[in-house]
Amino acid sequence: GSSFKIDNLSVKEIQEADFTFARNSSATRVNQAGLIEASQSNDTPRLDYTTGQGAFLLEPQRTNLITFSEDLISGSGGTSTQNGILTESSTLEDPTGNTNAVTYTNPGNNNGSLKKSVTVSADVNLVLSIFIKKTSDSNFSSNDKARLEMFSNTASTSPTLLGDLINQATVGQWVRYSTTAVADSDGGSVVCALRTDEAYSFDIFGFQLEEGTFATSYIPTVGSTVTRSAETSVGSGNSDLFNDSEGVLYGEISALADDGTYRAFAICDNSSSNRIYLGFGNGSNQLRLEMTASSSAQVILTHNVSDTKEFQKLAVRYKTNDVSFYVNGLEVGTDTNATIPTGLDTLKFTSGSTGSILYARTKNMSVFKEELTALELEKLTSWRD
Repeated sequence: GSSFKIDNLSVKEIQEADFTFARNSSATRVNQAGLIEASQSNDTPRLDYTTGQGAFLLEPQRTNLITFSEDLISGSGGTSTQNGILTESSTLEDPTGNTNAVTYTNPGNNNGSLKKSVTVSADVNLVLSIFIKKTSDSNFSSNDKARLEMFSNTASTSPTLLGDLINQATVGQWVRYSTTAVADSDGGSVVCALRTDEAYSFDIFGFQLEEGTFATSYIPTVGSTVTRSAETSVGSGNSDLFNDSEGVLYGEISALADDGTYRAFAICDNSSSNRIYLGFGNGSNQLRLEMTASSSAQVILTHNVSDTKEFQKLAVRYKTNDVSFYVNGLEVGTDTNATIPTGLDTLKFTSGSTGSILYARTKNMSVFKEELTALELEKLTSWRD
């Protein structure tokens, strides 16, 4: 199992929480050296460093619909090029630490492109992503000179413009770019394209097309689609580890996307009838606290931040008629008329039952069996040393 605890605060009792983790497939992570690597086993939790900070990563099930994700040379792996684009094997390191990247070169033509065609279902959300490494100090003349897009015979999406982003990138650093679209009502063949309009060269790696609204961790493919199964981190603990009368629930989490879906962690009675949960709400960049006792909502507090994809420290202090919500060192909400739920015996990466799974990055999660003072909560959730 995986455990989370606060290491620098010992003023109150802190209980470690052990979880049973499962994923019925392989997966990749970004390791501490910044390289993509495969997980050691299907049931190995991923400590991921995509953001530069190690965090426990939980993701939903996704399938890479591109069948040769790293074969990006024209004429092989279903790859084609248009208007003079040249693709050849690169000698530079790819995002996995190997040399499987491809150098993409536009000799100076308009609407040059690298393309792969993929069959998709009708009316589904799609997200296309690719890794690009800027290999010289040269820049695109404008933002629209590099584009990532999807189109079919009946519709074309608005491309994501990459020119300014590539110009701002560090030479020699791999950056992942993505774009989204909705398949039309006919579904069928969709063309995934990287386009440029002027003389430029950079390295590319890892085309991925998946159903969803945001890109997830890289899924390599060699000749067929590949699915990474949804991950679960099943609840832990028992009634001895929690206090129905008073306590604190704390977590440091970042969202995978600001997509308006509930994602939460909770102490509960292994259901949504009695629970205290923290996480992301259905509003843009919204954090949410909810407390339910005997299936009756007691407390609902929300707080908006600038970007939930950045790590947020949030905590709830609970006691009958005394509930406080803390975010990033500040008390952002209170409730003085709350009944505390009973039967709390489980800590879960959900909102209580099986829904609202905390697909996110988690750096810390703790349960305190006693109330903390306002000063202690400010310290616990503050970003100051």
